[in-house]
Order: sequence, then C-alpha cells, then structure tokens
Amino acid sequence: MTEASDDVLVGSNVQKFRTARGMSQADLAEAISRSGEQFHQQTILKIEKGTRPLKYLEAHRICAALRVGLADLLEKEARASADAGILEHTTKLSDLSVDIDELSVRLADQLVALADAVAIAGKDASPYLVTNDGAGPGLGFLRTNWGDELNERLFDALSRHDRVAELPADWGNTSAEVLERIAGQDWDSNGQDDDRPS
Repeated sequence: MTEASDDVLVGSNVQKFRTARGMSQADLAEAISRSGEQFHQQTILKIEKGTRPLKYLEAHRICAALRVGLADLLEKEARASADAGILEHTTKLSDLSVDIDELSVRLADQLVALADAVAIAGKDASPYLVTNDGAGPGLGFLRTNWGDELNERLFDALSRHDRVAELPADWGNTSAEVLERIAGQDWDSNGQDDDRPS
C-alpha cells in the first residue's frame, strides 16, 4: 500500500465508524476539540476523503471520541464495514437502553401515583377499577411483573421478525436463546453463515 492509499483507507474507516456512532463531522470535531486542540469539521472532511494525512495524536483523539481502537482505523474495507455495522447497532441499543431507563422512571411514578389513588379510594373504589382478583386495571397494573411483561413482549416481537420467522421453531424459548443462536449459527472461519448461499 502507498501512503496515499493508507490515508484513503484510514479516512474511509473514520467515516464508517463516525457514521455508525450517529455522529456528524461537526459532532466528531467538537468531541475531539473537547480533549485538547481545536478541531474543525473541514479537517474531518479532508481526513475522511483521504486528502489530509491523519497525525498520530489526532488518530488517538479520534479513536477516543469514536470509542474504537487505533488498529481499527487500518482495517480492510470489509472488516471495517462489518465492525461499523456492529458498532452502529450497539450504539442504537445503548440509546434504547437509556430510553428504557427513562421509561422505567415514568412507569415507577405512575405506579406509585396509582397505588396512592387506590389507597385513597379504599373500599369505596369502583369494583371495575380495583378488584380483589386483580382483574381490574387498578390492581392489575400494580401486580404486573414488568420484567416478565417486557420479556414476553420482546419475544413476541422477535418471533414475528422476518429474520427470525425463517428459523426452525425449536431455536429457543427466550429472546436471548434465539439471538445467541442467530449470532453463533454455524459461522465458518471467514465469518460466513454455512447455511446461506455465498
């Protein structure tokens, strides 16, 4: 490889990892600038095009901002694309995890408010809203195991997903089992699924 082609490869990989993180060039420049010397969006553009070589310390700062290793910047195109795909999905899942945390706080607030309302209503509460067997929405919500409920809903959505629908029914009884089977299904040494046509 020539120095120029190395610059193009590094630039292409910076772009792949930046995009996978959901960052604009301006976002990346700002993140890098927070750690030291001022960096501009135009500099990121030139690095990604391969028209400006990346300095060693700049590479470290870019890697820190993107949360990738220095060696990742020199990966071949196919490997970098595969890694960027994993990075993109894990970034989105991290964002969803934050959403779940925020939703958990809102859910907790509503459940406490409902419990207070049930306590205030006491025996005078409508039998439709609060029943001893939990059939009414009042105690039904208070008695819900939200972890199990989320797992059931996730497994139901997963089982209807196009990618999972094509799999044998005995591939797992939980979301984790099915997903682990998909992630590890008969991969050969080249990372190809042996069951799929090349």
